[in-house]
Amino acid sequence: MEQLKTGDLIFFKSKGVLPRLIRKIASIEYNHVGIIINNWGTPFVNEAVGRGILAQPASDRLKGRERDILIRRPIDSIDDEYIEKDFALRANSALGKRYDFKGLFVNQLILQLFGKWHGKDEKKESDKFYCYEYASWCYQEYFTWWKINPKEFLNSDLFKTI
Repeated sequence: MEQLKTGDLIFFKSKGVLPRLIRKIASIEYNHVGIIINNWGTPFVNEAVGRGILAQPASDRLKGRERDILIRRPIDSIDDEYIEKDFALRANSALGKRYDFKGLFVNQLILQLFGKWHGKDEKKESDKFYCYEYASWCYQEYFTWWKINPKEFLNSDLFKTI
């Protein structure tokens, strides 16, 4: 696996009924996304899961998952030390926030089925996240993260597959 860098997106194809349902409804191949943040020289996967926004060492999180992940890297590099630190600070500032069950199971479902956004605005949505919201929130200067369409995020031209 290539050297992981801050800002890399890790898309997961998880097993189970709910992940398959998410992929089917959203017309996407990968039902979950995390983001790489280098903390203290170690790559971590920051992600929104049922318990909230968590970080765990990438070596643990990705072990044995090589066949069911996709790694996408920003085309505009985050190699500058100051940009990388700012990006990591933003991403890590959400650690411990709650998971957005309503955003995923109600707002996103309505968006996928009817093409209309039913949720709240940016300020009212920023206290909790589901995975695609969190990852796009980290790149908020490029996305309307609180009503992100997972397919558009996954296929965005801002990232390249590595």
